[in-house]
Amino acid sequence: MPVPPAATPQATHPGGASLGSLPLRSRARHPSAPIRQYLTLCLRMLSVIISDRGYALFLLGLPLALALLTHAVPGEFGLAAPPPTVRVSLEAQRLLVVLVVGAAFLGIAVSIREIVNEGSIYRRERAAGLLPGAYLASKLTVLGLINIIQVILFVYLSVLGRGGPSQSLVLHPPMVEITVVVALVAITSTVLGLFVSALVRTSEQTTPILVVTVMAQLVLSGGLFELQGEKVLQIISTIAPTRWGFAAGASTVDMQKLVPFLKDALWDPTPGAWWRSVLVLLGQIAILVIAARIALRRLEPGRQ
Repeated sequence: MPVPPAATPQATHPGGASLGSLPLRSRARHPSAPIRQYLTLCLRMLSVIISDRGYALFLLGLPLALALLTHAVPGEFGLAAPPPTVRVSLEAQRLLVVLVVGAAFLGIAVSIREIVNEGSIYRRERAAGLLPGAYLASKLTVLGLINIIQVILFVYLSVLGRGGPSQSLVLHPPMVEITVVVALVAITSTVLGLFVSALVRTSEQTTPILVVTVMAQLVLSGGLFELQGEKVLQIISTIAPTRWGFAAGASTVDMQKLVPFLKDALWDPTPGAWWRSVLVLLGQIAILVIAARIALRRLEPGRQ
């Protein structure tokens, strides 16, 4: 999403001189520079999104469209346990798969073209003293806020008219627990999208990567088919955010009770199992942030 160069707010140097009168390198080394740049970039990004009505409507309409798709899942119990007369219900499993894979799509779709579309602007502003950390932090903040709003709409509308888990493991009410893990999947996928966006050379290259990534997230989630016993897939699936998001949600709804013929060690309905999945997602976010920061070096002025 192309944006105009950031304006540099004026500030006063401790010695009394205006910060704007200092050389660019001195301004970049000023203690207040990271915070000033971060706030300026956040406000700039928000203003660009708000002023682009088509893009803003896309961001709002995407979770609504995905929520409509979840209602194609047959059943009326949602994530709740069915009555005793129903021995096995696959509804919660199917709905949870749609939620975590939909969150992965929400996350990567809004970020995978974010940096590659601003390559020339980033190089120009980097040469003028822009700090890469402030730039990346502003992207994470604004896109993370968008993720949270989208996920709240997505989850709420997806279970509207259906049941939710009867008990929570860590957070209360139970749907908050589900919403948190779905949001973490979206945020992890957003950072993954930023990492990819910093690596590719053209925005056209992002489309096949987006498709393959979302399909891989679906296959490796652990909710499409049983991964227990598939050693290779089990190992590969540990890098998929949907694997841990689905596991945390499965712990909350007690998936092994709802679908007794499916077994997975990550689905234990205990607070420890839920926290393990959440901590892995947080760890993936941290690793991907570092990877994205390293990938930004490719866009340094003078590099091809």
